[in-house]
Amino acid sequence: MKKGWRKEILQILGILTCAYFLIMCLMAMQLHVQHGNVDLFYEDQDHEHIHFSHTSGYCYKGPAIAQIARKNANFSTVQSIQSRILGSCTMPVSSADVEMDALWRTLDVSYPLALSVSGWLDVVQVYSWVTKPLTVIIVPHSHQDPGWLFNFEYYFETYSNKIINLMVEQLTKNPAWRFVWSEVCWLEKWWERASQSQKDSFTRLVRNGQLEIVSGGWVMPDEAVVHYSAMLNQLIDGHQWLMTHVGITPNISWSIDPFGHSPTMAYFNKRSGAKAMVIQRIHFGIKRHLAKIKTMEFQWRQIWDSGSKTDIMTHVLPFASYAITHSCGPNTHVCCQFDFFQKKCYYGKKSIRSEEINENNVKAKAWLLWEQFQKKSELFQENVLLVPHGDDFRYSDPREWEKQFRNLEILMAYINSDTEMNTKVRFGTLSEYFTELETSQTRPFPTFTGDFFPYSDRSDQYWTGFYTTRPHLKYLARRIQSLLRSVEILYAAAVAKANKMSEQLYSLLKLLPDLNVGRQELALFQHHDAITGTSRKTVTENYRKRLQHTFSKLKPVYEKVTQIYLEQSLSVTKNHTVTMISDWMSMPLKELRKNLVHISQKRKLVIFNPLGHSRREILTLMVDKPNVKVTNSSTTLTIPHQISPFWEKAGFIEELYELSFEVNLPALSLSEVTVEKGEATQNTRLVFYTQPDTFFMNITLPGINIHQENSPYFSVSNGYLTAYFYTCNGRLQYVHYKSTGHLWRSEVKVVTYTSGKTWSTMFKDKGGAYTFVPDGPAETLSEPVDALFLIDGPLFSRVVTVQPTITQTVTIYKTHNNMAKGVHIENKVNMQKLDNTELMMRVESDIGESRAEMCVDLNGFQVILNIGKMC
Repeated sequence: MKKGWRKEILQILGILTCAYFLIMCLMAMQLHVQHGNVDLFYEDQDHEHIHFSHTSGYCYKGPAIAQIARKNANFSTVQSIQSRILGSCTMPVSSADVEMDALWRTLDVSYPLALSVSGWLDVVQVYSWVTKPLTVIIVPHSHQDPGWLFNFEYYFETYSNKIINLMVEQLTKNPAWRFVWSEVCWLEKWWERASQSQKDSFTRLVRNGQLEIVSGGWVMPDEAVVHYSAMLNQLIDGHQWLMTHVGITPNISWSIDPFGHSPTMAYFNKRSGAKAMVIQRIHFGIKRHLAKIKTMEFQWRQIWDSGSKTDIMTHVLPFASYAITHSCGPNTHVCCQFDFFQKKCYYGKKSIRSEEINENNVKAKAWLLWEQFQKKSELFQENVLLVPHGDDFRYSDPREWEKQFRNLEILMAYINSDTEMNTKVRFGTLSEYFTELETSQTRPFPTFTGDFFPYSDRSDQYWTGFYTTRPHLKYLARRIQSLLRSVEILYAAAVAKANKMSEQLYSLLKLLPDLNVGRQELALFQHHDAITGTSRKTVTENYRKRLQHTFSKLKPVYEKVTQIYLEQSLSVTKNHTVTMISDWMSMPLKELRKNLVHISQKRKLVIFNPLGHSRREILTLMVDKPNVKVTNSSTTLTIPHQISPFWEKAGFIEELYELSFEVNLPALSLSEVTVEKGEATQNTRLVFYTQPDTFFMNITLPGINIHQENSPYFSVSNGYLTAYFYTCNGRLQYVHYKSTGHLWRSEVKVVTYTSGKTWSTMFKDKGGAYTFVPDGPAETLSEPVDALFLIDGPLFSRVVTVQPTITQTVTIYKTHNNMAKGVHIENKVNMQKLDNTELMMRVESDIGESRAEMCVDLNGFQVILNIGKMC
């Protein structure tokens, strides 16, 4: 029996050893294959000569562009950027006790090498403590996602409606109980169904302090990919609803689930009247560091604030989650015993029995809970402790209200009566916690500047995947946001101009419900599982339909409001109709044809600038003929224009042209231009750089001069710069600035990262909607160039490179403003060809080299300097 057992063990070990060596061999082969992928071309380190691999096909073998560019630029030496820093983020910088930019340089981001049932470990641990008197505030809550695994309506019917009903009922019956609620979108929906008695009870509970509305935004928004305007609007919508229906403005922010936190949101909270805020999801290394120096509570200051006007008190929940199991202290196998409803408690793989509190076990359980309180207090400066008690969609069952609150009441009574514990525990709201904290404060809290991006909850699992997940919906939200702003500005102006009791005012008021729908739907989409793209596929589809519905509501409102405003301001007759021309990218051809401007009939175009400053822009329309005349309607002066051929999929579309012209738009203005049939001109060149055998050249486009060139490189210039491109792949390589004589290497590459596709990463988590977890270094996209051509006209030059996965356009404008001082790059991607693959555009440049400063955008509201951030 014994020998047989040994033999079986040896066999198992032999099989495992063979499997191990097999995997190592496959990994080695994978590595060899990866290193065997050679780019189509490469340059020497000095960028003086170019070489090509045997796979390159058609490419020139000769001097690199750098050498040719120097000669063509007609200067003897190229100044090195190493001699000076090109530029920097010029902004007043505040001083703080903890500066995030400096902290990143020395931050310990190591993760424990240990196994856990959940896969996550709490890196914030307390191994010793000093007993101290404590005041503990337990804050019951229920986190409500308006769309994640299920859609908004399902969650409301199944959970949220029941929770709010029970919240009103239970708090009314139990005056000592407390609860906090965040998202207003649920309250608005509940309010429509609630009886007057329920509404009165709800309002009474808020005003007597039992129920606190925290944050008060329409949703708990994402803080990474949301634009500041939408971030602010959802906060305004929520606050206005609360003021209208309940008569209050929240003064505490509660943001426990967004994937990282932005100082922009902290600033808006401060300016909206909040005195403090609670956050949760920050990098585990940052959380561990803040715990070590007892800085889990701090004054969050804007990096550009040289004083303290923007400071807002901030509390960081110290452990891995906001759930009950991570709230009372550092030991989850202890805290889970105080979840008296779900009773899912484990110590490793061992199940721990969760018991109701009675006179037989209250002492042992109370001391167990007290010990967690003491351990948790070691992470904070003061002896006042915040203990949230809730989780996602909790308290939807009346039994949970009874079990959670009654058992906690027994424990609190015991702890409060035991003088040896010297601890006072009670239910409270966040306002009560921060009031107690302020009263008990012994010294000033430290100050903090910076942001909390990127977020990571373990090892190298950086939550940056959602920055680009489902990009079409992110784009759709931005366009609706822009449309909504324009509609609101024109609506307000038209209402102000309309006479009382007039037909115009009546027409405008009829549009108000659709305008409100637009605001609320856009606000809903700012939710941290909506605009991030991290919801289930069916939920995401529901969000898409809601956004499409929003656009369908706002478009006719925009048209009607514009027409009324034109009648008021420009004396346009009522028999004119206004039609909005959509210029959305990636629009199907049949939709583009719907917006086609037919030149046979004179058309007036109304252009609205919704910004508070003047703009010089190049606008583009789709027209059916190349012989066009564009004039300023008010001055009748001719406006210079450019006609460009229109490329779609595999060729140019006849009788479909892009008409581009430059306009100067004053701030908050409506301008008119006239488009009509004009004389035939040929002011645009179309130059093909692909070989004749790779592209069908028998093409005729009226109004376009077509050429074929076979040079190894080509350049595009305007009054400010010259950009150099390689013909073999169409990518930008160098930019020469004429005013300074500098020649910068600006090599554009398209690269891919795969996830979960190699043997070397078979035991590693894949990247996905949330995280960016690549298999290894990026590889250059190896695809043939289907077409490469240059559109060169009086307003701009555009290089278009067409590949199966990506179409890249590089535009250099010939205007006399800032547009012409840069190179504009756009990428149109066929995502159906990308499976578990991240496609990225990389720019390799010698600008600044090791001393370059990176200014990172935060929500379109501010930029932040990041020198030492490593991610």
